[in-house]
Amino acid sequence: MAQRLTRPFLQHILQLFNGGQIDRGETAQHLQVSPAHLYRLRTRWLKQRSRFSAKLSGGNHWPDWPPAAIQFLKDFIPLQKPPNFQLAADELAARLDFKRHRQSVAAFVQTHFPHLIRQPQSRPKVCRRWERARLNELWQHDSSIHQWWPAHEKQTLLLTVDGHSRKLLGAVFVPTDTTWNHFEHFRRLFLQHGIPLGRLCR
Repeated sequence: MAQRLTRPFLQHILQLFNGGQIDRGETAQHLQVSPAHLYRLRTRWLKQRSRFSAKLSGGNHWPDWPPAAIQFLKDFIPLQKPPNFQLAADELAARLDFKRHRQSVAAFVQTHFPHLIRQPQSRPKVCRRWERARLNELWQHDSSIHQWWPAHEKQTLLLTVDGHSRKLLGAVFVPTDTTWNHFEHFRRLFLQHGIPLGRLCR
């Protein structure tokens, strides 16, 4: 880490993390370390901010990426869309006995091989059935049998809205949920608003 990151940059990132301006995942990604190592760094930084150094005692805790691990990522990451960095970390540990946290794998790939990450193809926005381009193009109609007020029998509400503006076109309580009552409801709406351009959707 001492060779990858300058001391002012490391202190700046830890300052942001400690102040809550960036979260744990973003900090670990910036520093390319695991969350556990991140907290160890923050503990050391809090104890000796002015003299803090990225160099750890006891040797190199995180050895460099071996060529076999790098080649594995080059072959493995393009196969997924979006990339599964947790699976890549698990496979590195199982195949090569090379252990890295998922976020460290993601940071390494995004830093050194961003071209390997396959971007999802843009797709046209899916229009839901009530999203229409124009007024009066589609009406959405439904009935709701519910205990709207205290009575021996439940009441039936007929409700119709415009599929573009979501404007309420008509609502009426009827004694029963019959086809004739629906027809009478639509007769009033057709006389008031005209016949919809498209169709009715229930």
